[in-house]
Parts: sequence; C-alpha cells; structure tokens
Amino acid sequence: MSRRTTTPPLELFSQGPVVALQRVNRTGWPIAFVTENIASCLGYSPEELLSSNVPFVDLIHPDDRPAVVTLLARLGRDGRAPQAKLPPYRLLSRDGSVRWCEDYIVSEESAFQGAPAVWGYLVIRGEGGPTQGDAAAPLKASAGHPSECSCILAHMQDTYYRTDHHGRIVLVSPSVEQLLGYAPEEIIGRDAVEFLYTRPRASLLRLGRSRPLGDLEVQLRHRDGTSVWTSVNIQQHGSGYGTEGTIRDMTQRKQTEELLKETAAGLARNTLRLQQANEELQQFAYVVSHDLKAPLRAISNLTSWLEEDLTETLTGAARDQLSSIRNRVQRMHGLITALLEYCRLGHGPATLERVDVHAMVRRVCEECGVPPGFTLELADELPTFETVGAPLQQIYLNLIDNAVKHHHKSCGTIRFGVRDAGAFYEFFVEDDGPGIAPEHHTKVFTMFQTLHPSQGHENTGLGLALVRKLVQAHGGEVGVKSALGQGACFRFLWPKAIAREELLQHPGLLSRGDPCLRST
Repeated sequence: MSRRTTTPPLELFSQGPVVALQRVNRTGWPIAFVTENIASCLGYSPEELLSSNVPFVDLIHPDDRPAVVTLLARLGRDGRAPQAKLPPYRLLSRDGSVRWCEDYIVSEESAFQGAPAVWGYLVIRGEGGPTQGDAAAPLKASAGHPSECSCILAHMQDTYYRTDHHGRIVLVSPSVEQLLGYAPEEIIGRDAVEFLYTRPRASLLRLGRSRPLGDLEVQLRHRDGTSVWTSVNIQQHGSGYGTEGTIRDMTQRKQTEELLKETAAGLARNTLRLQQANEELQQFAYVVSHDLKAPLRAISNLTSWLEEDLTETLTGAARDQLSSIRNRVQRMHGLITALLEYCRLGHGPATLERVDVHAMVRRVCEECGVPPGFTLELADELPTFETVGAPLQQIYLNLIDNAVKHHHKSCGTIRFGVRDAGAFYEFFVEDDGPGIAPEHHTKVFTMFQTLHPSQGHENTGLGLALVRKLVQAHGGEVGVKSALGQGACFRFLWPKAIAREELLQHPGLLSRGDPCLRST
C-alpha cells in the first residue's frame, strides 16, 4: 500500500475515524502513504489516493483550501515540521458530502523521492463542525505540545509507545495506566527494560532498534509486581533508530489458553483412566466367566452321574429335580456367555464390506432356526450398501430371536422393512406376537431384564441390551412401538456411510427425540 521505502508502524490506525497519512510537499500535496480506513471515512480507496490522481488538496473544501495549503507548506518546509494541530477544516468525500476533520502534524524527519514530506493524523468527524464563530475565524496553525496528540491516542484501544535511541520512553498513550497501573507521566523518561517481567527479553528492544521485529508475546511488569501478557509491536522510528509500536493486553487470551491446556490435559488423563478401566473390566469379565463356568460344568456332570448311578432307585420326582438343576445350570451358563459377549462388544476389529441386507436377513433366519410355522416378509427396498456387516448381522440375529422366542403362538409373521431417514436407514423388524405394554418399552433394553422369566425357554435378558449397545456404538438409536395384543415393531437407525477412520462411533450422536424413534 505504501510508496515509502519503509512501511511505517501504523497498525493501530487500521480502524476507526483516525487516519494516518504522509503528504509530500509538492504541487497538490500528493499522498505518499495512507491507512486503509480512509475508505470508510471518505469513500476513496488507498490505491486511488496513492496514484496521485487525487492529491490531498482535492480533498479539501474549496473555501478552506488556500489557508490549509499555506499552513502545510510552512509546516513542511525542509521536511522538519514542528508538532502542531491545525484548526478544524472541511474535507469532501467521494459522494460530495462534507466531513469535518482535525489535522495533527507530527514531528518527523522524512522525505519522499527527494521532496520534503509531512506525517500527520486526521481525526475525521461527521458533517457537524465547530461553532459558527470558530468556522468564520481564519485558519492558523497552533504550536503543538506532545500532550495534544493524546486526543488521537485516546481513540486507540491498544497502548502506543515510542522510545529514543537509548531505549528511554519518550511517548506513551493514556491506556498504559489501565494496562500496567502507571500514569503516562510516571513512565516517560524511564528505560523500557524496567517494565519487562523477564530481563532476558531486554535484548528484544535493543534488537528492534536495528531492525523491525513485528509482533512479539512479552510479559510486562504491572505496578503491583504481577506479570501481564502482552503482544508488543516493535518497529524502527526515525533516523535515530528509536523504536515505536503498540502494546495489546493478552492476559485474558493467555488465561483462556492455559485453561484449555488444563482441560485438554484433564481429558487426556480421564481418557487414559477410562481405557485402563475398560481393559480391567474386560479382564474381569473373562476371569469371572471362566471361573464361574468351571463349577457349573462340575454341577452338570455330577447331576448326570447321579442319574446314571441311581437309575434303578430314582423316583420320578427325583429325576425331575435333577433335570431342573441341569436346566438352571444351562441357563446360568448361557447368561455368563451373554455377559461376556456384551462386555466384549465394540472392542473387536471392524471391517467395511458390501452388505446385501435382504440376503443377510434370509441367511440369519436360516441360521437361528425360525420355526416353519412362521412367515417371513422382506421388503424389496432393503438396501445393499457398504457398512460393517458383523454388528448389523448381530442386531438382526437378536431381534429375530426375540420375535420368535417371545411369540405366544407356534406360528406367526415377521416383517422386515426400511425407510430413508436422511443420513441413516431406519430398519424395522415387526412381529404379530403378544406385544409389550408401553410402560415396559424402556425396560426391555435393560440388561438382565425379561418380561416373561417363567416361560421355560432360555432367556438371558441381554439380547435387546446388545442390540441397543451395537446401534448406539455406530451413532444410531433404537426404539420399540408396541401395545399389548398388537405385536411389536423394533426400529433402529443405521448410518448409510461409515468413515473408515471412524468405524466405531460414540453413542448418542443422534437426538433421542428423533421423531422416527418415538414409540408412544
């Protein structure tokens, strides 16, 4: 943007009504540098003004132009302008509207292409200007004092500073008091190194006098002795190799970063503990199942031996009791096996494959031995897509087994269907069995819960709990719609696409209030 050989450190004027610019003491006072916010103030882009097609005098209202040009010529003579403030005058924006401005000339030795140049700041106001008496008064420059620039610096949220070639602070904006607890007059004249929280950083300021450093994160010392994290912009200033720039308070950002680091570290520790707990649970389940199955096998064998050895003396009632013991042992064995399977769920390898759901359902029905009296109705819309086949097959196996096992007749109908649910398929398995009362719709998915414990058939109460865990592990949800005497329809959502790097999703990715799962 700038046509100067060295870009000035004026980032603090990038927003708001304060425009920084360099004007060259030539005919028309062409602009050699201007900050980008000139566009929002007057409607001209920096490129238009830097091209010399629109010199600075063309921006001045015709009635004010002669006096302003005369003052600028006097102040910019030989490139050495005393610090001064011009009385308010009018500028013309691109659309012809009038904008009042305050023009501050800053002491600065500079030149542009061999011609003297003047640095200054324009505080551009609205159409309302000074009082009538002030407007009629002839324009004249007033000798400036460093404190006159404070009205400009007061517009800056960041703290502006300037040091001489010895590193002593010669100018600082009033906002430093809020930042470090010192009034500007308490800081001016002191070595900037005194305000560094860590002394090794002192070399940065000295280095900045030889070359610009840009933005650096620096800890400054507050009046109360505490540290203040800041972002300090360090640039060269003038031919004397002093420095200037801005200081931005970074304390809140640093506190947020530290909080995020602590939170991340806490999450990592919790994740590690959770992984260790899961591993211990897997080991515990394996050991328990192994240790429990051994005595169960012994009990089953003992009852069989007793029945063989006492064949001639056993009464009918005694035989029934031995048979009952073996049935209960077998049920306990099945319960332990199902519990171990539940604990292992989701921890085995998963592979994406092309799955024909229609063919899968046919195969599962054959494998689980659906009685010949049952009619199977499979919708033609059952899809073929790429997914993890083993978990989906296990879900259908448990739902089919549940439909057959809990049917109140030796014959019945089981229907299989699907509907599109956006990023998911909503599969359903529907039977015409005895149905489930609404108050038990949640209970049936709970571990070890069965609505008919005394029916005589093997039932661990884990089948539907396994279904729910498998579905939720892949980002879906499962529900049932049923009433007594009206059969049951189990529905579950299954993702149409599973990323290879995310084969096992965390549960609960779907809202539990999804309308397709409401089973009231």
